Amino acid sequence: MKHLKAIGAWFALLLWSPALWAAGQSLDTAPELGAGAIVRLLLGLLAVVGVIVTLSWVLRRMGRLQLGQGGQMRVLGALAVGTRERAVLVQVGEEQLLLGVASGRVRLLHVLKEPLEVGNAAAVGNGGAFASRLGSALRQGVRR
Repeated sequence: MKHLKAIGAWFALLLWSPALWAAGQSLDTAPELGAGAIVRLLLGLLAVVGVIVTLSWVLRRMGRLQLGQGGQMRVLGALAVGTRERAVLVQVGEEQLLLGVASGRVRLLHVLKEPLEVGNAAAVGNGGAFASRLGSALRQGVRR
């Protein structure tokens, strides 16, 4: 989150600086639009694209930007149980874990002995189906 604020501040500075430069110019003179201006425009555009590519590379190397779902860990579902608390079903390899996630901490609530059948991992926001499956799995676990 700190990084996004810093990037936003730099972006605002880049947008604001031409306005400050233009305010200092006289209104009587029009800017030149010759070949030199077009070259400066293209160089500026290349610089901005270079900064974007470099920032995305740095963020990806730091692990802040994940473009794909690789690896052995997936979030199968989540259910809000309070204003800042969630129950999250995570699959790690062949094992499914029920985690309690609150602000500032994560706690293992239950390790499921029999994995729940989940259609796809993209249905994270579908709380109704997840809630019913989670409830039935927990009721089966309590009965044993």
